[in-house]
Amino acid sequence: MKKWSLVSIALVVSLLASTTFWVGTKPKVSLVETSTLAFTPDFFLQGVNARRFNEAGNIIEKVVAQEIKHYDLEAGILFLTFPKITKYQIDTNWTISANSGNILIDSNDITLSEMANAVKGLGSNEQIILTADTIKYIDKKQILTSVGNASLHSAQEHIQADEITAFFKSNTLDIKGSVRGSHETLN
Repeated sequence: MKKWSLVSIALVVSLLASTTFWVGTKPKVSLVETSTLAFTPDFFLQGVNARRFNEAGNIIEKVVAQEIKHYDLEAGILFLTFPKITKYQIDTNWTISANSGNILIDSNDITLSEMANAVKGLGSNEQIILTADTIKYIDKKQILTSVGNASLHSAQEHIQADEITAFFKSNTLDIKGSVRGSHETLN
């Protein structure tokens, strides 16, 4: 009887081991191919209208977009469709928009392309308008750079260049490349 118990225990153990091995090696079946999933966002938002505030409760940024997508392969980057982003400052604000763009999540840096433009509101309906192939905004330094077919238009100036950089803190411009334009003095 003792012999039969050892054989039955050994049989049960080997049956459990083989079943576990068989279940563990069974191929996992996915309804969608892995290559297809690589180009599928892990999340997306539509009809976005978001605001960011500082510690005092004042609005510092507004993001409006038709759609925002995040892909696992591009961790840390949000991709935007028809974005319009406004950066508010004490005396003025900048609104940048384009057909597409992205935001780096860690730094809040923005790159916009396809019909990219930036508009600085000066009050009294005065504006400075920057357009370019690509507009990049570096949040920490508060620098906006228009690259490729860059142009600046205001009541006083009409400038075209390869690159125009606006420094928000010092309220100055850096113009590079093939520069051409005109400046009128207002009386």
